[in-house]
Amino acid sequence: VKRYRDLFRKLSSIPLFHHLLREEIGSLLPFIHSHTFPAGEVICRQGETGTSMFIIEQGVVDIIDDRKGQTIDTLRDHDILGEIAIITGETRTATARAARETKVWFIEKDDFGKVLQSSPKLAAVIRDLVTNRLANLKTMNTIEAQKADEWARIAAKNIDDKFLLPTDSEIKREVAENKGAPLGIW
Repeated sequence: VKRYRDLFRKLSSIPLFHHLLREEIGSLLPFIHSHTFPAGEVICRQGETGTSMFIIEQGVVDIIDDRKGQTIDTLRDHDILGEIAIITGETRTATARAARETKVWFIEKDDFGKVLQSSPKLAAVIRDLVTNRLANLKTMNTIEAQKADEWARIAAKNIDDKFLLPTDSEIKREVAENKGAPLGIW
């Protein structure tokens, strides 16, 4: 209980989660894991399949374009990484390396999908985060413009189709419950 209470308090302080209800943050808790990476250790590598999204609890992470051999960004406490790959299904766009000892929280792709399904607000925020991150990568020429645009389209479609738009069965249930009232559906 103390672990969940502490984790709840810490997650509540992260800008990504500021607009969420207490219950929505609480729904994340069972799926959040933690790990500490020593300085110099790779958190995820460019070109790998993404299986987790990370939130930096404490530390510094360099984001590196391995093809160019250069650091393209530096992330710090409460920053998010790994969201593009788990939303688009594409491989990691860059390597993330701990610049100093770094504590992260992470959530596995399947668990993250469950959380997004229960929180349309979070799904919309993640869609915007991915879209903005891809626009930045495009501006920095880290990924080709065409690829960035395609991934942004895929991310928006994946989130809209899987997490924001009602399914056919949800629509039918709402129609039945509301006796077909069009405005009562959604």
